[in-house]
Amino acid sequence: MIEFCKKTEIIKNIDNLIFPQNYINNIINNDCTEVIKRIPDEKIDYIFTDPPYGLNTKGISNDKNLDLFYSVLPECYRVLKENSFFATFFSIKYLPSLFQNNPFKYFWQFILYCPNGSVRSPIGFTKYMTCIVFKKGNPKLVKWRTDIFKDTDLPPKKWTLRRVSGIIAADLKMREVSDGRSKQQEEAV
Repeated sequence: MIEFCKKTEIIKNIDNLIFPQNYINNIINNDCTEVIKRIPDEKIDYIFTDPPYGLNTKGISNDKNLDLFYSVLPECYRVLKENSFFATFFSIKYLPSLFQNNPFKYFWQFILYCPNGSVRSPIGFTKYMTCIVFKKGNPKLVKWRTDIFKDTDLPPKKWTLRRVSGIIAADLKMREVSDGRSKQQEEAV
């Protein structure tokens, strides 16, 4: 379980970061493409990301430029332990591009239903997000009974931190086994 503690720091200067000491229970507010370079090879158990699409000097523009995503994939592969998962939310309209120049092997996909969300899609706005799961090596996975999970129903003002911590907690529970199903599986739609 993710533990938010009183000692959590927000670190902006990465010049003196030490792995893993400075990474545990802290928020590193910096360019992920630079921070990941400081992590030693095969030290990360699981990567779960929701990358920006079409990031350019003017911000996120939702264009087709996925260069930032592809530039960080080799680093993600390098830091991820063997027999582990890399999962990413990804726009369906860019799905064919996700498999190009990707060092990971496709494993699975699931849908996240966001009752309070609004996700842009080729057909307009929707309340569903697709997460594609890739693997490095041959990781083991507890068998789940659903491919659709429900996000939190909190009002938008309370939603952001709870949503993020809930998703991370759900990821960590992927490996837990309790009577063949985890609590997250019981709550799934």
